[in-house]
Amino acid sequence: MSFYFQLQPGGMGTAEVECLSSFLHRLADAHGASFYQLMAHLKHWRQSKAGRSLPNHPDSVRYNGYSRDVGPLVDSLAEATGLDTLRGCTLLALSDVCAGNSVGALKVTRAWCAACYQQAERDSEVIYDRLYWQIQGITRCFTHAVELRQKCVNCESVQKNNSGKTILSCCEHCGESLATASERSARASKPDLIEAQARLLLGFTSSNPSVEFSLGSFRDFSEELISIYTRRELIAQFGELFHARSYTYRMRLPTLLDFAARLNVSVVDILTEGALALSQAAMPFESAPRANELNRPRTEWEKRDRAYALLLEAVRNGPPYPSAASIAALAGISQGLAAYHYNSALAEYAALRRKRASDEREARTETIIRLANVAPEMRTLPTVKAKERWLSEQSGAPIFFVRRVLSANHR
Repeated sequence: MSFYFQLQPGGMGTAEVECLSSFLHRLADAHGASFYQLMAHLKHWRQSKAGRSLPNHPDSVRYNGYSRDVGPLVDSLAEATGLDTLRGCTLLALSDVCAGNSVGALKVTRAWCAACYQQAERDSEVIYDRLYWQIQGITRCFTHAVELRQKCVNCESVQKNNSGKTILSCCEHCGESLATASERSARASKPDLIEAQARLLLGFTSSNPSVEFSLGSFRDFSEELISIYTRRELIAQFGELFHARSYTYRMRLPTLLDFAARLNVSVVDILTEGALALSQAAMPFESAPRANELNRPRTEWEKRDRAYALLLEAVRNGPPYPSAASIAALAGISQGLAAYHYNSALAEYAALRRKRASDEREARTETIIRLANVAPEMRTLPTVKAKERWLSEQSGAPIFFVRRVLSANHR
């Protein structure tokens, strides 16, 4: 069996290229399947056709990056769909250049521009996620100059790249539209430091999907730079990147983009032409030292501080309270690490969430009982299932909860 679908064409050859996780969700929706059903079928199809299997757990693949499982997945999708441009929807071109397993290259959760979603809905166009939005350190949409969102406005939940739901514009938890702009969203008028370099990179890789950058080209560039400046000067500007070592350092993608932005030279030229690219570099350095490079956590303790700040913000903002897993994901650390360092604070936060959930259950229970006893619509509905469905719609509670309440009150 083959898959039939078309990649969103509006982004190929530009920074608006669709990311692979977005394509997979739209592909699943086009075939009337869930995301996990699609991945299971693709795995079985590859096993029967090529005798090779995809990873057992789909969420082990960092779909939009360049970890070792992304290549086989892209090859299988290319053969199944007939699309030979899917590599351009990932960062596979950087697999030999940047830190292994996509470390630090991509955000842990989905990121999207609510204004882009709104515009697509208004123009009846395809809603899709850009690969550009997912890059670590990118905080705004360059089209609308608004901050990218990572949480639902309604329930404050983060959105996973491998959600079981396939409708990209709806929250996977509460079902509300993700195109809704937050009242707290600030207009990000100032460009990100690495924005221009990220656009150059994705424009090149999406129009040349088969390209694979070589670490040797960056080595040539850095060696030429060392011949002009001392290591002490370079370390002051770029940190550990220029420490003396017996191997070529493989940096994280945001670091590479910042490096190119600081020198005002195309990151594509650095990765393809090496020494020749140095003639375009800004000499001497005019930008601030590396410490002010990006507004993002760099070390584990900075990420832990970020998690604690998000936790305090969630308490301060009040309900709905996002999950502890959501807070940890936004900070870029695991929930276990957050619990290890902030166990008592998370315990207090969990108590707030339980109290909120208990209050909601009580309110919904009272609503269901009141409607079941006094609502005239209940007498006109022909079947028990129809009554349960109506009560579910009116109270906002799932049907299983309605049945539980009715059973406890003997209907």
